[in-house]
Amino acid sequence: MSGVDKSGGDASVVAVIGDLVGSRRAADRAALQRSLVAVLHDVNSLVPALQPLEPTIGDEFQATYPDLGSACLAALLVRLALLDTGADVRAGLGAGTTTVVDPAATPPVLDGPAWWAARRAVETAERLAASPRSRSARTWFVDRSAPVPGDDARHHDHDHDDDEHGDVSAAAGANAFLAVRDDVIARMSPRARRLLAHQLRGHPQQVVAQAEGVTQPAVSQALARSGALAVWRGQQLLAQHRLASQVRADLAPARRGDG
Repeated sequence: MSGVDKSGGDASVVAVIGDLVGSRRAADRAALQRSLVAVLHDVNSLVPALQPLEPTIGDEFQATYPDLGSACLAALLVRLALLDTGADVRAGLGAGTTTVVDPAATPPVLDGPAWWAARRAVETAERLAASPRSRSARTWFVDRSAPVPGDDARHHDHDHDDDEHGDVSAAAGANAFLAVRDDVIARMSPRARRLLAHQLRGHPQQVVAQAEGVTQPAVSQALARSGALAVWRGQQLLAQHRLASQVRADLAPARRGDG
């Protein structure tokens, strides 16, 4: 999947729009913003992005990634780091094309189905979190990598039509994982969330044990009990996921060759 085309052409990406939760109630908004900037910088060093995570207007940040697995991992690492400071974040992920409107701006001004989808996704995550049935929701995915002619993601306002266009299996499967992942994380202790962050970063358990002041078996047991290993394994499986548009692009040369 190609990166952001600085000439203004289209590129298929997974866009991420993040938003701090309850930031207006923060006692020290300036400190919260500094924490966000530091966390984004740290995650940029861990997860390769097409457009790195950067703060935008208000309490939002954005980025683009070459695949859904990378976007989900980056969003999760940002959330875990901010939870460790007492803050929280929601994220919308949107697959589709993106166009550079103003490449000279910092960050570049972008438009296109991926960004419309990401905006819908973060709004859906906020709406779901307002319901007692889905209060733990912090992440949602909308797929516009296979757009339907005449479809415009900017004009949909239903929670469930995300799966009615584009790649149904991609949106449904990803959101099933994200819903469970968010709920598991909401029930974790602060230590369990830190252990999950270490696991996602690939830190050896012996090193993690020393940092936490516990034994390696205690780390292993805590990861299993808290559901952190299940979240980590789910993330590994999601990293193997490929959107329908990518599969079709891979098959196209072979089909031409068969002809």
